[in-house]
Amino acid sequence: MAEIEDTRAWYIHRTIGGVRYAFENRPIKDVRSQLLRALGYRKSYCGHISTDFDYGVALAQYGLLREGGKWWETMFQDLSQLRNILISFECATYHRFSCIQLNSLFRQAAKLQKKHADMLGDETKPTYNLFNDNRYEQHSWLWKTVK
Repeated sequence: MAEIEDTRAWYIHRTIGGVRYAFENRPIKDVRSQLLRALGYRKSYCGHISTDFDYGVALAQYGLLREGGKWWETMFQDLSQLRNILISFECATYHRFSCIQLNSLFRQAAKLQKKHADMLGDETKPTYNLFNDNRYEQHSWLWKTVK
């Protein structure tokens, strides 16, 4: 039980409740700035650009609930789609995906990256290399068991 409580405390800020708590008394532009960082940032111990689609979904959902509007709705739907692509990889069994299916998922991510780059202009440069997401770089080990 203590391990579950400790893990929850470390990651609660990545939930809609954690985002609400962090940003409810701050301007909505701060939520947007944090969302843009989730679309492409560099960790100090990595040489590549990472993403955090789980956190991005929570931020976009909060922005949509707080302010509404097409921009927040689009970001919430698109980031949810990207997160679902990552979940589909995790739920796959060995040999579940063909090369054509994998290519299709990576192409979907590339289309969303271009769409967001066009939407955001000079605000940020999204970089959607799916396996450089925080989900794989930092959080994937939480519930693995030893066999």
